[in-house]
Amino acid sequence: MHGTFNGVHLNGITSITTEHAGSSTLTTIRGIESSVTDLGKLELNSPARLILSDAQVEGTLIAFAADHHSYRITIESND
Repeated sequence: MHGTFNGVHLNGITSITTEHAGSSTLTTIRGIESSVTDLGKLELNSPARLILSDAQVEGTLIAFAADHHSYRITIESND
């Protein structure tokens, strides 16, 4: 699956999970990509926008992890 996160094109999205927590929704995307260097400039608690072919999520970046081969991004949005 492919998508765009804050203007950065993401290839190799392997999973998307959604968890409802009170009045918020947590959306986590995981992926495998050979180059995730563009994601290294992200700051927690900053605005986040994920665009997929069939969905769009806007909220706040609350978690991010990446290494040379994979990434995990969690966005909190208000319902």
